[in-house]
Amino acid sequence: MGGARQGTPTPKLEKNFWANYLQMTDRVSQTSLRRDAKLITVVSVAHAFSHFFQLALPPLFPILHSLEGYSYTELGMSLALFYLASGLVQPIAGFIVDRLGPRIVLYLGMGTLSGATALFSICESYLSLAGFATLAGAGNGVFHPSDYTLLSRNISMRRIGRGFSFHAFGGYAGYAIAPVSMIALATSIGWREATLIIGLSGLLLLTLLIFLFHRDLAINDRADKKLPSASNNTTGLLLRPVIVGCFLFFCLIAMAQIGLQTFAPSALLMLHG
Repeated sequence: MGGARQGTPTPKLEKNFWANYLQMTDRVSQTSLRRDAKLITVVSVAHAFSHFFQLALPPLFPILHSLEGYSYTELGMSLALFYLASGLVQPIAGFIVDRLGPRIVLYLGMGTLSGATALFSICESYLSLAGFATLAGAGNGVFHPSDYTLLSRNISMRRIGRGFSFHAFGGYAGYAIAPVSMIALATSIGWREATLIIGLSGLLLLTLLIFLFHRDLAINDRADKKLPSASNNTTGLLLRPVIVGCFLFFCLIAMAQIGLQTFAPSALLMLHG
């Protein structure tokens, strides 16, 4: 009876088992890391573009005021229409994402936002400028429902916080890059050409998303939960005290932030040249 009991692994076999297990776990971990990093990067870049487009017009307000004769009240109203459309579309987009998935909604939003921005280049009246701004705002309203669904459903739980952080950073990076880029382009080639180039760059990104990252933007089949179905009591969901409270809190922050971002270039120009 000196040998190992039947069914009991020898130390050598047990060592090989754990070595193979650790190698397999390491490979799975590396694959998961690459997949998470790729999706976080793609979604964050798309989010950066959406925030860039939000500030495509405001840096051009002094130019539009001088060359096209639009008053600052009219220009401010065009941005109000942009964010009004975005705010109205965003909850609707959330319910559509629940039913159709985030990928198609993200594509539609990116195409609408980019196309409307490119159409600024052909504006011949304030009515057309305001109309395209409203259309762009509607396209902008889909990004948060789509992006957060993609991240929360596909990113490993251990990296979900970093995924949301990079997503937020992408948005603020878009805010930071937009004024410098738009003013540089507008002063060198004209404001119409600048909006056209920016709009076409968004359509180029959309093309890349469709042809290069289409599979990455699908809901992960390995997710431990199915997509929640949209609630039949939509009104009741939106009128919950916690939803209303968060909405009002966000409105106050957005009013201050957007007001400062929109009119700071014009105010600095008038005050300090």
